[in-house]
Amino acid sequence: EPGILEQVDLTPTLALGLGLPISKNSVGHLIPAVFEELSLREQLRLLQINGYQLSRLLQDSSPAFHK
Repeated sequence: EPGILEQVDLTPTLALGLGLPISKNSVGHLIPAVFEELSLREQLRLLQINGYQLSRLLQDSSPAFHK
């Protein structure tokens, strides 16, 4: 539903908004509306950082995950 946010999404959003690394055990994703004022390039970079962190979490938590 529009306007509903997941609590887990606050961690990566606040971390990257403050210039901090995302906690390695965070399962949340960025809240796009928070970064609307940034350039497309900056938005994509933040999404890349979040995606990389989530892929590392998957690799670390799933022994069957193939790198």
